Amino acid sequence: MTATLYIESANMANITKKIKKYSGQHQKNKISRQNENADYARQLETQLKMAGAVQRDFLPR
Repeated sequence: MTATLYIESANMANITKKIKKYSGQHQKNKISRQNENADYARQLETQLKMAGAVQRDFLPR
């Protein structure tokens, strides 16, 4: 009985270590994904502006 309790507590300790390790990594990944999304949004805005400018130039007056 005590052996299984000891093993369980050791497993719990390992799991909490992993959670702490990977939650920090998760935050870094989340931030980099947000940056990538922001960059992509800026690219799309630029493309949209360029398309609007092209459209305006070629529309008949």
